[in-house]
Amino acid sequence: MLYDLDLTDREEDVRRIMEDRFSALSKEQGKAVLAFLKYMSGIRKADSEAALRAIASYWDRFDDAKP
Repeated sequence: MLYDLDLTDREEDVRRIMEDRFSALSKEQGKAVLAFLKYMSGIRKADSEAALRAIASYWDRFDDAKP
């Protein structure tokens, strides 16, 4: 699942399809995904780099602390 949330290096049409799917989530659901990715980015046994890429590629838009 972690890798499915990362839009980095996706072909344009695939990225558009995935963004359309993600846009169906409510703001609260998007924040929950962001919280999951932040949690996973801090776990040594997880692919923390993939979690950080996923955040940067789409999910950081749900971060209220971001300007």
